Amino acid sequence: MHIVINRLKFKAATDWNELRAKIRAFGDHVRAEPDFISIELLKIDEVTGAILVRYRERASLDRASAEIAGPWFAANMRQYLDGPADRVVGEVVATG
Repeated sequence: MHIVINRLKFKAATDWNELRAKIRAFGDHVRAEPDFISIELLKIDEVTGAILVRYRERASLDRASAEIAGPWFAANMRQYLDGPADRVVGEVVATG
């Protein structure tokens, strides 16, 4: 399994309910994609969050990131941001 984590700094006036709805809509959109497992939005504090996206295979994650998630993110999330995303991708090597 592979996970992409986008740590995000949001504008102070960001409505978390709007973000929640956008993440749910994105999940509904990509659910049928090969190897997609899940997407989660974490609220770290009032202006900091993280989006975690899980895929079974790295190639599927990379393709979806380039063809689906990147354009979606630009159209649906960028207006809420107060700075660039901190993005990392990694392979899950252990679970508890």
